Amino acid sequence: MILSYQYAIKMIDELEIPYTIVRAAPQTNASTSVKVSNEGSPLQGDLVNVDSLATIIANACSIDQYTNQSIGVSDI
Repeated sequence: MILSYQYAIKMIDELEIPYTIVRAAPQTNASTSVKVSNEGSPLQGDLVNVDSLATIIANACSIDQYTNQSIGVSDI
C-alpha cells in the first residue's frame, strides 16, 4: 500500500500537476497550538485542532500557499 502511495505522489510530481500533501496528527476538538512542518520533517506533535487543520487545508487550496509541497500539521 505504501509503495502505491509513493508511486502516485511520484507520478503527480512528474506530470507537474499542482498538489499539496497534508500529513496531520490525530485531530481533536480541543484547542491546540499549530505547527506546519516542511517536507521531510517528521510530525512532532500528538494532536491538532480540527478547525485549525481545516484552515490550513483551505489556504492550501485557495491561495496556493503550499503548492507542490508535502506539509505536516501538528501541535508542536
